[in-house]
Amino acid sequence: MNTIKFLAIFTTLSASIFSADFNYLGTKQPYSVKEISTAPTPNGYKPFFVNHLGRHGSRHLSSPKYDVSLYELLSIAEKENAITPEGLKLKNSIAQLMEIEKGNYGLLTEVGVKEQKEIAKRFYENNKDIFGKDIIASSTYVERAQQSRDAFLEELGQYTPNINFKVSTNNKKDILLRFFDSLQSMRSFLKMVLGKKS
Repeated sequence: MNTIKFLAIFTTLSASIFSADFNYLGTKQPYSVKEISTAPTPNGYKPFFVNHLGRHGSRHLSSPKYDVSLYELLSIAEKENAITPEGLKLKNSIAQLMEIEKGNYGLLTEVGVKEQKEIAKRFYENNKDIFGKDIIASSTYVERAQQSRDAFLEELGQYTPNINFKVSTNNKKDILLRFFDSLQSMRSFLKMVLGKKS
């Protein structure tokens, strides 16, 4: 019972701190663009190619895990009459969050779509001279990555004809964009070949 009270109080304090200051959200923090500065193309040079490698935009929770666990913990505290009024507010907020997340786990949020469109707009504005050529756009097989790519291209299509887009989705054995998936295999191979930890 004391553990539940402690967790409910800790969770309530954490939620209050995080809601007041979003600087502690780590990878859950939406991207914010304060000021952009770019270097002009040097005299005598003309850009002919631009490469953009981006991460997916802001997304919903990846899976029903922490929200469900916390909700269940607070429900136990409520049943044992060990929840504070703040803990009950938090439980209700989590219930609202779970309703929003239902069917959206892992997908791009509206903020994520906006982020990708803004990146595409800046991409075009800073590289206008190279457009008119083919645009090759690939993404991983993960749906939020495809949504990010598509939002980027939708905005870019406002400035350049979409007939120039060559769009593809890589499969699960994607050594270009998901190279980290193969790292464990590489470590195992090196250990076998070299006979030591890598």
